[in-house]
Amino acid sequence: MSLRSRIADLPLLVVGVLLLSTAADILPNDTIVGVGEVQLNLARLLLLVGLFALVATQGLRLELFRTGVALPLILLLGVGLYASHKYGTFPRYRFLVEGVAAFYLTFAVVRAREDGRDGLAMLALVALAIAALTAVAQVAQGVHTGFYRDGCTPVTLTPGMDPPSGSLTRATGTFANPNVLGGYLLLLLPLGALASVYVSRVRGLWAAVALGGGLGFLSLVFTFSRAAVLISLIAIGLGVLVSDLRHRRWLILVVVLLAVAIGVLAGGCGSDSTAGYGRTEEWRQTLDVIRDNPVWGVGLGRLGFVLHQQNELSTARHAHNLFLTWWAEAGTGALIAWVWLFGMLVWRSLRGALRDGSAAGRAALVAVVGFLGFSMLDHPANTDRVALAFWIVAGFALAVGDRGRRLRPTEEDHHPPLAERPQTGNVRPMPRGPEP
Repeated sequence: MSLRSRIADLPLLVVGVLLLSTAADILPNDTIVGVGEVQLNLARLLLLVGLFALVATQGLRLELFRTGVALPLILLLGVGLYASHKYGTFPRYRFLVEGVAAFYLTFAVVRAREDGRDGLAMLALVALAIAALTAVAQVAQGVHTGFYRDGCTPVTLTPGMDPPSGSLTRATGTFANPNVLGGYLLLLLPLGALASVYVSRVRGLWAAVALGGGLGFLSLVFTFSRAAVLISLIAIGLGVLVSDLRHRRWLILVVVLLAVAIGVLAGGCGSDSTAGYGRTEEWRQTLDVIRDNPVWGVGLGRLGFVLHQQNELSTARHAHNLFLTWWAEAGTGALIAWVWLFGMLVWRSLRGALRDGSAAGRAALVAVVGFLGFSMLDHPANTDRVALAFWIVAGFALAVGDRGRRLRPTEEDHHPPLAERPQTGNVRPMPRGPEP
C-alpha cells in the first residue's frame, strides 16, 4: 500500500475516532495549542489533520465541500460569533466551529470514498454498542444512576441515595442523564442498523449487527423516556413507509398500534417531580426571554442562568427545546439557521431514501426525523458529545442524499476492491474438492 493510500485513509479514521469519542469520551478537552481565543484541543487538531489529508489526496475541489447548507451555517456562525463577543461565551462558540468542521469532514469523506458510508455504519454500530452495553449493565446490576421511575412518576435523586421501593432504574449509559442517552441513541441506532445491509457480504456479521442493534433499542427502552420511545416508533414507521419491504403496510400498522399505546400511557401518566415547574412553564419563560432579547439573544450557554434568575425553581441549563434554546441564546438569526438546516436535512435524506431505495438514505432519514422530534421536547445536543454526534450524522445525511453524485475519480478510485483483485504469485489458491 502506497503512502498516498495511507494518507487517504486518515480522514475516515479521524471521523471514526471522533464518533467513538462521542460514546466513550476518550478525547481530553485540555488545550494543546492556544493563541488568544483560538484554542486547539486534541479533537480540533485531529480535524485539521483530517481536512489536510483530504485536500492532499483529493485535491482542493469545491465540489468536495458543496453541502448545499453553507448559507444557514454561515448565518449560524455569524450570529453565534456576535453573541459570544457580546457576552464573552467563546468556549461555546469554539465548540460550534468544531462541530461544523466535523460536519464538513464527514460530508466530504462520504462523498469522496465509495466505502465511506460503509465505514461510518460500522463505526456507528461500535459506538452504539459502547453506550448500549453500559446502559443495559446499569439496569441489570441495579446501579444507582440517580434517575428512577416510580410508576408514572420520574424520580431524580442525589447519586447514592436509596430510591423508593419498587422503582425502576433509568439507564444513563455513558452520559449524565437518561434523556441525553435517549437523544444519542436516536441518532446512532439507524446508522448502526445500516450495517445489516452488509450481512450478505461478510459471513458472521449478522451476530454483531443483531447484538448491537438489539441492545441499542433495549437501552433506549431502559431510559424509560416515553417521548424517546414514542418518537423512535414514529421514525421507524417513516423508514418502513419509504422502504421496499414486503408487507410494509402490516408493519406500519404494528408500529402505529405501539405508538398509540405509548401515547395513551404518556397521556395518562402525570408527574409532580418538577414541583410545579415543568416544560410548559420553561417554554413560556423562554419566550419571555426571547421577547426581551429578540435580535442577539442572551449569549451561548447562558439561558439556564437567565431562567434561574427569573424563577429559582428552574434548574435546567436549556429550554428543553433545541430551537427555543438557540433562539433565546443567539437571536432570531440562529432560529432561522436551525429551521433552514433541519429542513434541508429532512428533504435531502428523504430524497435519498426514495431514490433507488437507498438504505443509507433511509437510515439517515430515520436518524434525522427521530432526533428532530426528540429535540422539540428536550435538547440533548446541549451536551457536547451528542452535539458532535449530530454534526457527524448531519454530514452523512446530506452526503447520501446528494442525488448520488460522485466526485471525479482519483488514483485511489481506480484500485479495485480486495476481493476483485487478481491473485499474485505469493498467494496460492485454495484446493478445490471434486466436482459434483
